[in-house]
Amino acid sequence: MNMNWDWPTIREQSKKGFTWASQVALFLQVVFYLFACTMAGTPVKPRDFIAFTHYCAQWRPGPVVNASAERGLR
Repeated sequence: MNMNWDWPTIREQSKKGFTWASQVALFLQVVFYLFACTMAGTPVKPRDFIAFTHYCAQWRPGPVVNASAERGLR
């Protein structure tokens, strides 16, 4: 079985797909940065943004607890 691959077409379609994916990823990163700034109430520094992203992406097993109840606030 002989398969003739059309490499120029494959490259062009791959380029379009990676371009779209990178634009979506960049857009989501900007939106997440704006969310971090909103939560902080001020523009955040890169180190703080990385810490915020790490905090949001951590796996915390167990039941979800209200943050104010966890700190003893009412």
